[in-house]
Amino acid sequence: SQALAAGDTLIAVGNAQGQGSNAPKPVSILTDFYDNNTQIFRNSWGNSRTLAEIKLRAGDGASTENRNDAMFFHGAAIEQQILFGHKGATVDADGNPLTTMGGLEQIIVDLAPQNISVAGATTTFDQLETMLDPLLDFQVNGSSKSELNMYVGKQALKAINQIGKLAGDYQVVQSETSFGQRFRSFQTTRGNFNLIEHPLLNTNSAWAKMAFVVDTAALDLLYLHKTSHEDITGTGKDAVGGVYTTELTMEVTNPLSCGIIHNLTAGA
Repeated sequence: SQALAAGDTLIAVGNAQGQGSNAPKPVSILTDFYDNNTQIFRNSWGNSRTLAEIKLRAGDGASTENRNDAMFFHGAAIEQQILFGHKGATVDADGNPLTTMGGLEQIIVDLAPQNISVAGATTTFDQLETMLDPLLDFQVNGSSKSELNMYVGKQALKAINQIGKLAGDYQVVQSETSFGQRFRSFQTTRGNFNLIEHPLLNTNSAWAKMAFVVDTAALDLLYLHKTSHEDITGTGKDAVGGVYTTELTMEVTNPLSCGIIHNLTAGA
């Protein structure tokens, strides 16, 4: 035995068992339980049979165009909820149960608020690395993978590209017929980051400066009702139409490896 002084640190190292010993007591890593709600997404399309039979100057016809629009709106609604949804439970105007799922923003705010950063008017590479570094401390199932995706708005993408251009030198020689640089990935001391411009983030000036940093291995969509299409043309109704329905929720098994950067405006 050794006497311990105040401030001494004990570190458990390794595992030793006696010869012929019984099985050791089981040990496991406890998980924190965080539930999420499923959400029903529905989008309809429809037009009169007269319009359905008229050949348009461009496109594949009114019905096909309208149906494709509904598919787009359906997918966009799900993507918006994945990013910005807030978990809730209430009833609709008819008294039916209505639940909404929490998205990445809420999950990070609730479970990993230390991974939320706000950039200044300009951002250097060292500042960007400091904001991203804590996300690399935790991996799914203890794997050593250190590659994360960054879903960014257009201004955030420009700011990170400015950082890349200002972090090095390049030359244009007389024989060149094109110039400029476009970065879609970068490396820090500890990890790799893939830049993906997300079109939904470009629909809002504040979102355009955002970056969602995501460990895709930790994210999954769980379907209670996979996307289906149902014909809703009524008997005797002079119209055609349908509705897309999906019910799902999102699971994030390692929120500590995800983060958000706000206000990425310009590189320095």
